[in-house]
Amino acid sequence: TSPARVIAPINDDLADEWRATDFDDTAWTAGLSGVGYDLDTDFQPWIQTNVQEAMYLNTTSVYIRIPFDITEAHSIESLTLSLRYDDAFVAFLNGVEIARSATAPRSGDLSWDTAAGILRDDIEAVQFEDYDISQHIGLLHAGKNVLAIHGLNFIVENRDLLIAPMLSTERRQTYYQEWLSRFTLS
Repeated sequence: TSPARVIAPINDDLADEWRATDFDDTAWTAGLSGVGYDLDTDFQPWIQTNVQEAMYLNTTSVYIRIPFDITEAHSIESLTLSLRYDDAFVAFLNGVEIARSATAPRSGDLSWDTAAGILRDDIEAVQFEDYDISQHIGLLHAGKNVLAIHGLNFIVENRDLLIAPMLSTERRQTYYQEWLSRFTLS
């Protein structure tokens, strides 16, 4: 789990600004990635930041910002976003959309009250779904980066929500690492 900032928006005041790397989220709730709630407790093992009070019966959307640092961004060969989610999400890396679940709306702009297109089965929700986002490696830069996720529920009366992301990378070996792997002493 990683540090995260979370807010359940009540209007469109934040527009798209909340996705940007330099957005000031200090007024948001501080927590850990693994955001959600569950009135039936099926998702409890994956929920680190509970948003039930803010979301249940109030809104279908939650905004999540997960900052992370990268050193040597140039050495990254592949990038994968893995998520456990219910019901839908749209993910942004440093302000640019990088992934959208099949259950998220396909057309139109996202807004603070956007809902998931369909209700997702809880059994599927707890399994990681992988998205190869290697084509977006160029968005990474040395230093601070932000994974921003717009989590979407089907209806405000929905009894649960889960957004639990993980980013993973594969890096190129340096010349020295390659040399060591070829010329190890026995």
